[in-house]
Amino acid sequence: MKIDRLIAILMILMNTNKTTAVILAEKFEVSVRTIYRDLDTLLVAGIPVMTAQGLNGGIYIDEAFKLDKQYFSLKEITHLLVGLKGIESAMDDHGLKAALEKVKSLVPEEVSDEFNDAMGQVSIDLLSWIGHSEIKEKLKKIKYGLSKSVVIWFNYINRRNKPSSRSVEPYRLLLKESAWYLEGYCLEKSDFRMFKLSRMIELKVTDQTFVKREFIPQRNDVNGWVKNQMMLIDVEFDYSILERMVERCGEKNIEKIGVTTYKAKMPFTDNAHSYNSLLSFGKNIRCVGPEKIRAKLLEHIESIKKMYYD
Repeated sequence: MKIDRLIAILMILMNTNKTTAVILAEKFEVSVRTIYRDLDTLLVAGIPVMTAQGLNGGIYIDEAFKLDKQYFSLKEITHLLVGLKGIESAMDDHGLKAALEKVKSLVPEEVSDEFNDAMGQVSIDLLSWIGHSEIKEKLKKIKYGLSKSVVIWFNYINRRNKPSSRSVEPYRLLLKESAWYLEGYCLEKSDFRMFKLSRMIELKVTDQTFVKREFIPQRNDVNGWVKNQMMLIDVEFDYSILERMVERCGEKNIEKIGVTTYKAKMPFTDNAHSYNSLLSFGKNIRCVGPEKIRAKLLEHIESIKKMYYD
């Protein structure tokens, strides 16, 4: 959008001594002529954009117009930028790019080296190794539906691999454990539901608008809807998967019982997804109890074996 680009250009000019139309055009993937039109727009708005000719020339903004950069500490600005860059890497949103430039403009020039060092110490990359371009495209369509209050349609494969077609009023995007989810009002179920983006197929934006309903976001931690389904199972596992088990169980729930053997209380839900997840560790883990889960796990294993013997 033009307004996002104008804000971003303004923030770049406030954050640098000089730049050029060519550099701005490459950054925003537009023509040099478009950049000059944008600069004219900023001038009409009363922003003192200036140009200088010659070897050290370029585009710049009057120093008297620049903001006081002491409102945030360097540490606070760094935290803001690390978070924004992580989200921007996943969503590829022009509004986020503009926000990044705004925050960068708050960095005093005299501490720019210190700031660059601090920024290099932490990096957040929310992109998956494979398929991130498809997720980005889905995010773009859903964000359009959110901003315009437009119904989206998609085919959905649930955890039991059952397909269905859904028309949904989008209300919120959620990033949870490196996966994106949509909370929305499902017109087929006449209720609010949560959908995982990776399970959506052939997502389309419709021309059907909607009036927003009262929306109360679900709690998505162990104190929310997950709590009713969650249990702890006893497992023993090999050192080779210790890192993954620390992520799942927490270090305080793990105890060493042998040279290379550990035991843990592992969060678990009684559904096919969790059994498949447990089996993904292969022979490096063994469920000790409760007996009910052990029995179901054996049934799951037998069903897999049967598939190969038939």
